[in-house]
Amino acid sequence: MNTKIENKYQKEIFNLKDCPLTGSNLLEAGAGTGKTYSLAFLYLRLLLEKGLTVEEILVTTFTNAATAELKERIFATIQSADKYVNDINTSLHHDDFLVSVLDDIRTQLSDEDITKRLRLAIAQFDYAKIFTIDGFALQLLHEYADVLHTYIPEDIISDDSEYVKKAYLTPLSNAYLS
Repeated sequence: MNTKIENKYQKEIFNLKDCPLTGSNLLEAGAGTGKTYSLAFLYLRLLLEKGLTVEEILVTTFTNAATAELKERIFATIQSADKYVNDINTSLHHDDFLVSVLDDIRTQLSDEDITKRLRLAIAQFDYAKIFTIDGFALQLLHEYADVLHTYIPEDIISDDSEYVKKAYLTPLSNAYLS
């Protein structure tokens, strides 16, 4: 799967199968171009090639809908990988790209090691760190509440215009109307 990716120096074609799993890249693409698909496979590669756990991988996106879709797609990709490696439902059609990625990984890891990593990810998926950006910020605030010694909100609001109006307009109106 090739998608355009931008780094700070140049635009180049993003090769999902061979891109390095270190550093940072900006995946810039329009609707329906495979961003969610790409993220699910990057996640799978991190689990298998780098041996990371679901608690060690952070995925953030902008909306609750995108977060829910990412969680579903990532989990489904992990399950499909497990079924393919363990020949479960062999009549099931497997994604050709998934087969290609897993066959490459099988040259580096045994099926037993791959299965252990996949099944651990499936068992611990409730602990996966897949958030909206504001949800991640809130999770960090709660995680470090004892260190911060400050009020931690229960929720982060996305539109604070009413609060801003009250904070600035109420004192002004009181000053001019009294």
